[in-house]
Amino acid sequence: MIRARVEDGVGRVTLARPEKRNALTLDIADAVRLAAEEFASAGVGVAVLDAEGPVFCAGNDLDEARADPGDTAMTRLLDALLTGPVFWVAVVEGPALGGGVPVVCACPVVLAADDAWLALPEVSLGVFPSAVMAFLEGSLGPRAALTAGLTGDRITAPDAAERGLVTEAVPRSVLRARVADWTDRLTARPAVTAAALASWQSYFATPAFAERQRALDVILRAQDAAVVASGDSG
Repeated sequence: MIRARVEDGVGRVTLARPEKRNALTLDIADAVRLAAEEFASAGVGVAVLDAEGPVFCAGNDLDEARADPGDTAMTRLLDALLTGPVFWVAVVEGPALGGGVPVVCACPVVLAADDAWLALPEVSLGVFPSAVMAFLEGSLGPRAALTAGLTGDRITAPDAAERGLVTEAVPRSVLRARVADWTDRLTARPAVTAAALASWQSYFATPAFAERQRALDVILRAQDAAVVASGDSG
């Protein structure tokens, strides 16, 4: 459900489950962590995370949530991204939905096509996406993050770039060139990149953030159970 490889000294991980809108499973989260460890063992310090199909990521696979409500793929993947040994560059060519939004937020550099967008559609199912709030508040502020969760309105990639949710929003025709520019820059200065990664990860490693995530994870599991019970498995 992912494709992992090294090309030109850069790790590449592609979410490859387009028929399910790249919904996350525990196996996917574990495979991403393993790929990062293998990249690091090979001396690769920078990796690109992208996705097949029209949707970047739609969050947790809700069929799996029915089988294992005590664990969530999103939480496990976020831990892999935020504690792992490589610097991630997310490439967002389609929508990031629900739990896919914090996956974007967890990557230190995010390059998006200017026609991509992010949204929290849980409200349409009568659920407030509490577990995502901690990742949005740092960029949007608490009031705007709350509004995003209450309305489910789309945040366009250019707006996301202006508000700090993504690094750059560029025309689709030049997106891959910008990815190459960024990976060249990051791999050319490994000491700087490693220090930047440590700084990025330290922000999310604070006790206050960890405590908030632990509390919200309880809510997330309850939300997944409610959505599964509604019959919409994503």
